[in-house]
Amino acid sequence: VSWTTPASNGFGSGLTNPVRAAAHLLALTDSPIDLAAWQAAALYFEGYRVGGYVNNEATAWDVAFENLLSLVPVGYRYTRKGSSPVVYDPRLLRDTIRATVQATSRPGFEDGGDWLAVSGVELETEPEDVPRQITASYAKDCQTGEYSDTVTWLGERQRNNQPIGFAIASAGRSLSIYTEQAITRAPRPNTLSLELEWVHDEGTANQVVAWRSRLLSMPQERASYRAPWLYGWLQIGDPIRLTDSTKRWSSRLALVNGKEWDGDAWLFDVLVTEDPPFEDRKPA
Repeated sequence: VSWTTPASNGFGSGLTNPVRAAAHLLALTDSPIDLAAWQAAALYFEGYRVGGYVNNEATAWDVAFENLLSLVPVGYRYTRKGSSPVVYDPRLLRDTIRATVQATSRPGFEDGGDWLAVSGVELETEPEDVPRQITASYAKDCQTGEYSDTVTWLGERQRNNQPIGFAIASAGRSLSIYTEQAITRAPRPNTLSLELEWVHDEGTANQVVAWRSRLLSMPQERASYRAPWLYGWLQIGDPIRLTDSTKRWSSRLALVNGKEWDGDAWLFDVLVTEDPPFEDRKPA
């Protein structure tokens, strides 16, 4: 048996949303899932169209996470209803803020805040990990195993410094304000190469590169806070607005990345991602 037509008829009559396809696969397993939550998360990625086939003994979980959810900024967490998606791209969550919180540096909360900082700021994204150019190969030929198309995103200054004859203006190359920003942070010309086996169109390939260029190029900072019991309704993956004057953060968009009860209060781990084109960096 040889495959002559790629993946264009997987999961129904044609290419499909990767999160919706992942939810379909996970629903076939013995593990409970919050199907409504997965369907809601899929709405963020309606522009994506993917498809593929499996010719090995991979489990539904393997295919869902290796072939589908690797294309989008989505992880998962366990809830009472089963596994539930966590969207890690702050840009998508700016209009769904779950809480606005004020940090304090005083245990008695005399300054009005009720989130007590229990750590400083740790840099989550190291400069040497920042890509200045991202290339994604897509439209894999099922018979030869070769990819027939690529898209590349890079910064303006990087483009200007290319050798004469470098075909920047050719199809499949785009400038990115985020890889442009990365040039100022990356100590060396780091290139990220992606192989998108289940992607067959340029639009989807560009969307995969877009979120990666955004999340990998911008500084991402981590901090921990101790919060009163009444914040127990906050869940991992929830977007919040955080003000912490000691860190010079004013209403910064943050994601709850960890949550633990210590017997007396909640310990929250949060991620703050800089996104200057969309977020005001004016200090508190």
